[in-house]
Amino acid sequence: MNSSLQCLSNTYELTKFFLDQRFKFIQEKVDKNPLGTEGRLVMAYAKTLNEMWNMDSSVVRPDMFKRILGEYAQ
Repeated sequence: MNSSLQCLSNTYELTKFFLDQRFKFIQEKVDKNPLGTEGRLVMAYAKTLNEMWNMDSSVVRPDMFKRILGEYAQ
């Protein structure tokens, strides 16, 4: 989990997309994907990135991201 999040968070364009909150349109989408997470995974990833890049803490625990990912990985 750690190495995957580190790799993704160091992908400049992707991280900028989330830190600039350009993903907000997902919450407004009317179409529901029966296999999707209704934006929950996206929001958890955005929260994790924000904690990684914008907080003063040297430790980030991606608990919510991990829990949501686990719910839909089955």
